[in-house]
Amino acid sequence: MNANENNFILALKNNATSLMVGFIFAITYIVFDLILRVSFSNTVPLQKLTLPEVGEISLAANKLDILPLYQQYKQTKKSVVKKTVAPIAVKAPVIVKKQLGIGKQRENLQNGNLTDLYFGENKIILSGVFFSEQKFAVVTIIKLSEQSKTIKKIIKGQSLFDYQLVEINQKSIKLIRNNQQIKLTLFTK
Repeated sequence: MNANENNFILALKNNATSLMVGFIFAITYIVFDLILRVSFSNTVPLQKLTLPEVGEISLAANKLDILPLYQQYKQTKKSVVKKTVAPIAVKAPVIVKKQLGIGKQRENLQNGNLTDLYFGENKIILSGVFFSEQKFAVVTIIKLSEQSKTIKKIIKGQSLFDYQLVEINQKSIKLIRNNQQIKLTLFTK
């Protein structure tokens, strides 16, 4: 026999021994339980429980008149005093509108080379510069409150909101408003 067969036989013997010990323990427990039950039943005599005989009870004889007892708790209606309360003045909630854009003060400070120009709730981006019979620029106007886009073609001399288009170059346009001079470029270098 080799080592594997020896280990297998040894394991079978161990399992059989464990099963035998378990079986003996179970039989011992059952026998012990039966002995206790039989000996306990002999020591405590069973008594027959008897319920007293109840005859027919006359409801009329045992009836208490309960209504007079409740009369002491009966409440009379109290007169209700109506109080007039002056209405409270409720102020309508102040709705703070989210500021879109950069605000008037910063808007007036815009100057020089920019890729985005803000005017109120609008963001203006130069989308392209074209040369055909005349030079023109295409700008995208994004309305921030609606996130909508409008594409507009402008030529020299036209206005874009409050700004006047005064110059069109290959990659930029020049806009002026009051003291502001803005060079709106296609992209930054």
